[in-house]
Amino acid sequence: MPFPPNLPPIPTDPITASNSHHPLYEPLRTRFFNARLPATQPLEIVFPRTTADAAACIRAARARSLHVGVRSGGHNFAAPALVAGGLLLDTLHLNADEFSYDRRTQLVSFGPGATAARLAPWMRDDVGRFWPFGHSPSVGVGGFLCAGGQGWFMRGWGATGAEWVERLEVVTPDGEVRVASRTENEDLFWAARGGGLAFFGVVTRIWGRTVRMRRVWGRTLVFGLSDGGTAKEEEEGEERSRGFEEVMEWALETDATASPKYGVETAIVTCYTNRAEEDYYPDEEDQAMCLPQQYHVSTMTCWHDPAKDEEMKKWIYDAYSRAQPVSVGQYVADFDENHRITKVMTDNALRRFLQIREKYDPQEMFIGYRGLAKVLDEHPKLQDRQ
Repeated sequence: MPFPPNLPPIPTDPITASNSHHPLYEPLRTRFFNARLPATQPLEIVFPRTTADAAACIRAARARSLHVGVRSGGHNFAAPALVAGGLLLDTLHLNADEFSYDRRTQLVSFGPGATAARLAPWMRDDVGRFWPFGHSPSVGVGGFLCAGGQGWFMRGWGATGAEWVERLEVVTPDGEVRVASRTENEDLFWAARGGGLAFFGVVTRIWGRTVRMRRVWGRTLVFGLSDGGTAKEEEEGEERSRGFEEVMEWALETDATASPKYGVETAIVTCYTNRAEEDYYPDEEDQAMCLPQQYHVSTMTCWHDPAKDEEMKKWIYDAYSRAQPVSVGQYVADFDENHRITKVMTDNALRRFLQIREKYDPQEMFIGYRGLAKVLDEHPKLQDRQ
């Protein structure tokens, strides 16, 4: 669903722009998951409904020398789609009603504004097939895939961008519509999967491979940090794991007990997955999302009082600063150059990405790459163009 929940009706004209004097401007500008947003004001906001609409928007922006930001589900906390004085292109309605499934190829296709809330029921009820989407009902698949596709299903099925995307339809900065795959416009296909906020085009359609729908099971354990250990810990642990014995094995057997406060941290299991190796060491030849990772740590903190913004930011930034020495980098969907400059891909991959970007977007219509480029000292043009 769109954010905020009270979003007013969006203009039906497929290329209607709302300027800052329009009564819909602010509600449409703030269609993000996070209420803590920068005050950045785009010159115009557009909601294209077809690929032709999106191409027309890009050509118009090019003619007016406007920078362009692209928004999918609005889940990027840094809101890089908001470009001061530029064009905000929102994909909420872009090919939104054109879900299709080819029974011969077993490929599914949909627009970038499709969300898990809409895609999952359709895949389950109408198609009977599975395709790994994002981890929140309102995550848009366009942004999810451009970030590489790191969701709940990654450990078992691999990153969605690497394993599950066959081809993409992209509007490039010259206003042309191109299809990219592993055999056609390969460089564009490589850069789109993991470039995230730095990608230099508008994904207008995705084709993905599917597998037969299977039964999915899982369990969520919720506990307070102050709970510590309890006397019934072992008994309850055995009961909670009942039913999983056939697919997992206990990696550790307790032969010594820590203090009660930390005893709960000894439960380590291994469970079969068929893509774990690819997740640890993704191939930078295949896609831009290529940082190796054994573990991914993410912290979601919520509060309602804007007066606490700085306090909460400092708390979380301090915590991750202490973890920096053992970190290989950051998931590109969480990158925020106003906080810190850190790797989102390997140095070789970033150099390749910047070369491809220069080929397709030499006039810098899409400027989201600038923060990522600061990781490398060898990109002098960045300083000249700021």
